[in-house]
Amino acid sequence: MKCNLLENLHASHEEMALPVLEALADEQIDVLQDKQYMIEFMMFFGHQISRTKTFRDSAIQVQPRGNAMENDVADAMAHAWWFLSYMFGMSIGFGLYADRHNARHALLINDTKVPFITSDQPVVNVHSCVAETEFDAPKHSDLYYPISPRVAYIICDSERFTPGKNEVDESTAVELNAKVAAQAMVHIIGDTEHAIRPFKKYIGRRYQKAP
Repeated sequence: MKCNLLENLHASHEEMALPVLEALADEQIDVLQDKQYMIEFMMFFGHQISRTKTFRDSAIQVQPRGNAMENDVADAMAHAWWFLSYMFGMSIGFGLYADRHNARHALLINDTKVPFITSDQPVVNVHSCVAETEFDAPKHSDLYYPISPRVAYIICDSERFTPGKNEVDESTAVELNAKVAAQAMVHIIGDTEHAIRPFKKYIGRRYQKAP
């Protein structure tokens, strides 16, 4: 019952976000001028962050286990993750929506020979402050979400991209793909084998201890 309830909730969010994703894939960023569409997309976006094994394992891993009470709390969190992950996603989505006029929301257009890839962690933080070889909490976020091999959406704390449409060059596409792979748990996904092969060596790099 827990699994079915959760899957039904996620399916409803995905269904409501589908028209937005289709419009963004077609480079129609103005679709987000509609308040309801923006709400639905930010809820979906939040769940793309929290609904993954990567997010779950990372959140549970950082829980302290120094005494019996802390162990009980960490165990309870693990058992209730089916519910907590949903609430985390809703909270993240609401925060992104409420802050939409302060952060920079941009659509990245990639016409290079290096298509965007995605992973088992669909939204990743590509801000320069994110440690590449250590799992530390970053102070800022540029939340990057590839929608297709050609189009991606990003919500920036930084000033790297301007609001609206941004063309990216090949070096930027390579950098973003490498960061997607580094924050993947196991899988990276592209439209061809050639698209993912150069980035296999980066998979999981952020979760490996630096020597």
